[in-house]
Amino acid sequence: KVALRPLRPGERAMIELRMRSDRGVDSRTAQPILAKAAPLGERYADDPVVQGWLAEMALDAGRYDLADTAANRALAIDPKSAQALVYKAQVQLHRAREAKATDPAVWKEARSWLLKANRLDPNDAYALLLYYSSFGMARTPPTDNAKAALLRAHELVPQDPGLGYAFATQSLIDGRLDDARAALRPLAYSAHSGPDSPAAKLLAQLDAGKTGPAALAAAGARQEDAE
Repeated sequence: KVALRPLRPGERAMIELRMRSDRGVDSRTAQPILAKAAPLGERYADDPVVQGWLAEMALDAGRYDLADTAANRALAIDPKSAQALVYKAQVQLHRAREAKATDPAVWKEARSWLLKANRLDPNDAYALLLYYSSFGMARTPPTDNAKAALLRAHELVPQDPGLGYAFATQSLIDGRLDDARAALRPLAYSAHSGPDSPAAKLLAQLDAGKTGPAALAAAGARQEDAE
């Protein structure tokens, strides 16, 4: 069942910027979008959707302070906003990575927001992937729970190439050759892929008899690519 409703005033004001942001930006091209979005975020501070969109735009632009403020506003209005919880996690994860944090408590706190989001929406593939990736950001091996999160994310969105490659790489590291091959084949043989794609190179190394980290090294990949 799909419910339709008119956009609220804040959503109408922000929707064009949201569409531009959603098409894909980098830290440079995100700046002018954020410059226009920030005043709208102040004007519609009581709209949780606007605040969620603003948080994402601020993250893209590297403005973690503004992203955190917007996520806090969204959560104050709707404490069960899984989207805002994920943004809170992203802010803390980025800050921890840039600070090269080594205190496990810092990373545990950042991941706690993802656990809250997962309880609200267990099938949010991005939150699952981010939980797994957080261990790579911390330069620590992923736990069994993190690997399970990656598997579930891959099951939910098997067509996502980045997720599929991460799952294949982690499968190789863990010695699950069949799982790695199954994940790599659609990527290597995609019409949008070529013989020099990372997936094709890695699959070629597996066909040549290499396994695990040796296959990754021969293909020019790194274990960190799984994270």
